[in-house]
Amino acid sequence: MRHRLDFRGNRRINGVLYITSVTQQRDIVDARVDIDQKLTDGKTRREARRAHKRHLANRVIRRMWIDERHRLDTLLIDRLTRERLTAPLEAGSVRVPAWMPRPDKRHERVVHSVTDDSCGCNDL
Repeated sequence: MRHRLDFRGNRRINGVLYITSVTQQRDIVDARVDIDQKLTDGKTRREARRAHKRHLANRVIRRMWIDERHRLDTLLIDRLTRERLTAPLEAGSVRVPAWMPRPDKRHERVVHSVTDDSCGCNDL
C-alpha cells in the first residue's frame, strides 16, 4: 500500500539526509545491504531510499534528544550549584541536591583539646 507523502518540511535537513543516504549506500556495506533488501522486497529505488532516509532521520532525532537532555541536565546542575553557593546559610535552609555526594561523618577528623586525647581517634 502506498501512502501520499507530505513534501513540506525542512529542505536543508531533507537535503542533508539525501546526501547522507547516497554516501552511505556507496561507502557503507550495511546501508547497501539494507537498500538492496528493500529492492528485493519489491520496493522501487525511490521507496528504498526513502526508507533509508527515514531510518537516518530517526537516528538523528534520537541523538538530538539525547544531546538536549544532556544540555538541560547540565544547566540544571549549574543552576543548583550556583543556588547552593549563593544561598544564605541559615539553619535548615540549605538542602543538598540528590546528585551531590553527601559528607560522610565517619571520615571527619575529630578535634579535641590538646590535653584531652583519651579516645585515641587522632592517632596516626
